[in-house]
Amino acid sequence: MDASWGPEPSPIALTIDSKHAPVSQYELVSPVFDSVVIRLQAPYSGNKFTIQASENPGTTPYIQSVKLNGQDHSQNWITFGDMTAGGELQFALGAEPDKSWGSTAQDAPPSLSKTEP
Repeated sequence: MDASWGPEPSPIALTIDSKHAPVSQYELVSPVFDSVVIRLQAPYSGNKFTIQASENPGTTPYIQSVKLNGQDHSQNWITFGDMTAGGELQFALGAEPDKSWGSTAQDAPPSLSKTEP
């Protein structure tokens, strides 16, 4: 799948939904497609941001690990800046959940509140 972010609308339907819009954080969930390329246009600095899934994301829906630009990424979120700088987000998927990936307090997205629950 190929999509563009720029001044003109793209005919491709791709939704990247921020649950924390004021701070531009995007939660990572299992990809539906094998590969998605987002072509970036001015004012963004990167040329493209690619999201890659291991084979058969339909039958291996659970995230085992993630790499952002070739580096292990244990956080279960990325920022808008991560995407617009360009690069690659790689998902290793499996048939069973890996309950250790993204499960520490440091892996969770920053809180939108200043107080602890």
